[in-house]
Amino acid sequence: MEKGEQTPFAELPEALVEEMLSKSEQVGEGLFNSFKEIHENKEKMRKQLQDRNILKRDSDIGYPEIPTTCGVDGSYAVERLLATDLAACAAVAIEGLTPPSEKRFWPKPHHISFIQPVKHDPDTATILRGLMFKMEIKIATEAPHDIVFLDGSLATPLIRLNQTVNKILETGDTPIGNKVAENFEEFLDCYKTILKATRTDKLWVGIPKYTTNREIGEEFGWLPYYDDRAILTTILNPGEFTSPILLKQPNQPWHLKLFSGDI
Repeated sequence: MEKGEQTPFAELPEALVEEMLSKSEQVGEGLFNSFKEIHENKEKMRKQLQDRNILKRDSDIGYPEIPTTCGVDGSYAVERLLATDLAACAAVAIEGLTPPSEKRFWPKPHHISFIQPVKHDPDTATILRGLMFKMEIKIATEAPHDIVFLDGSLATPLIRLNQTVNKILETGDTPIGNKVAENFEEFLDCYKTILKATRTDKLWVGIPKYTTNREIGEEFGWLPYYDDRAILTTILNPGEFTSPILLKQPNQPWHLKLFSGDI
């Protein structure tokens, strides 16, 4: 064996390795058939979109003025130490490419951070994640750019903060919980600003990494085991997009647990 050569299966039982490798052909065939099914129905699906005037091309919107942009993201981590946990989270906004005629708003990234040792608690990650989203919403609202991109859907902060507040009410007084509760009204005002988006010259756009939504698929009776993103990624050509549609209503009304009651 040459120096530096890696053997990822060296510590695994030989029978286990052989069994896993023997199933690779079956897995590959399943993946191929799933894509084949979409490709066979590609033209039919595209025609459905065209007939309903949902399929658009970027050339349809002309050449609007180039907007200023920024992206907001966050991260959190809980490091399990011997006597305590080290909890940290941060939200960061980075300015995108600006038009030649515009000055940069933020030459350097803007950020908010939190780091503190806390006692061992299995709920720390849930509460810390809520604090991260609270920070992201604050920065996104303060951004002076024409378009602000948010990591995740616009519903994600509501879902995560609801989980966070529930945990805080269960666990009681904690440093992270107190940080979430601090100026919580400010988070509500910022989140409301984003959702209402009353200005026609400013947009907040949620960009989820993954989604299971099937609004379009259900409308046209497409294959039930593929979400809209999977199918549209396959059938759309470069420069094409689908026009906005109303989101599917949830099974129960949206709500947010507050420290003083639900809304």
